[in-house]
Amino acid sequence: MCRWLAYFGDPIPIEWVVLQPKYALLVQSLPTRLGTTTINRDGFGLGWYSRSEQPGLYRSVHPAWNDRIRYGSWMFMHNGSVRELPGVKRDLRLEVEPSLLPWIEGSSNSELLFYLTLTFGLQQDPVAALERMVGFVVAIGERHGIEHPLQMAAAVSNGKQIVWVKCRKSGRKCRSRA
Repeated sequence: MCRWLAYFGDPIPIEWVVLQPKYALLVQSLPTRLGTTTINRDGFGLGWYSRSEQPGLYRSVHPAWNDRIRYGSWMFMHNGSVRELPGVKRDLRLEVEPSLLPWIEGSSNSELLFYLTLTFGLQQDPVAALERMVGFVVAIGERHGIEHPLQMAAAVSNGKQIVWVKCRKSGRKCRSRA
């Protein structure tokens, strides 16, 4: 099971949330009581803001103990899946604003969802952009006959606000918060 957190407040050392507390991300990636496997070895990412408008970013496909999704001042964090992604990926990617395509570095569903959210107006209205992205992904999945095409929790931040969305089952039951 993936783990993620978002912190908004006074600046603190990053190790306070990643390494030190009882429920730090590093601790959560090791033996788990609730998962189907004993460890979470599915990769790790970290984003932060400092004095610069552009966020710092670190990501790895290696586990957190072993060791980038951003655009301008925006970062994206995602946990979940687009069901049967290979079958819908082309339709989803064709919707991405052409000027954003060169920024897509990999093939993850997280990166694709982020650039769809940017396409749908993230910089102008984050809540509406996330909701529009969810609706679009669900509609494409349903058009391909996929049951429950999107399940996820995601958050975006520009260093001034954090907006999140959580979708379960069909993707039609989503909650978002700014």
